[in-house]
Amino acid sequence: MELINKKKKLNRSAASGNQEAFLKVYDEYAKKIYTFVYYRVSSKADAEDLTSQVFLRTWEYLGRGSEGKIDNFGAFLFRTARNLVVDHYRAKKQTVGLETIENSLEFSETPDFNGFDREHDQRSVVAALNRLNEDEREIITMRFISEMTVGEISKITKKNKNNIYVIIFRSLKKLKKMLQKENV
Repeated sequence: MELINKKKKLNRSAASGNQEAFLKVYDEYAKKIYTFVYYRVSSKADAEDLTSQVFLRTWEYLGRGSEGKIDNFGAFLFRTARNLVVDHYRAKKQTVGLETIENSLEFSETPDFNGFDREHDQRSVVAALNRLNEDEREIITMRFISEMTVGEISKITKKNKNNIYVIIFRSLKKLKKMLQKENV
């Protein structure tokens, strides 16, 4: 309980524009944001650029007198990342196909999929993820790749927790079926 209170205090301090607290929040969330963005854009360079933009835009937002308007700092960062990924694809006006993802992912540098058996090949998992609809893919990525809680996902997506649980359950069931079908 004490750890949760310390985290909340740190987040409130960062949200109020405290530079030292913001740097600590950066240390806590940078890798998670990068991983979330990386699995959406499939490019190390783009993921690095977008991740830095997330923190830059958040700091600028705080500098415009928006202190105290952020209830959940982590959710705010992921919502910003999500919006930047959408803007990224709008700017490129390109759709990403399965072949593009398979060819561009640098699997040796990507984190493991913690929620899946190690026997599953990462390429097969990414291919199966790509066959999910956008909501399912995003929620599964947040939950198992970015290791976010259902509560955090709920705040970012603005869906209630029960809906998130149902989407996770159904998506995992679909993924399992796809992976079994491929005999992975």
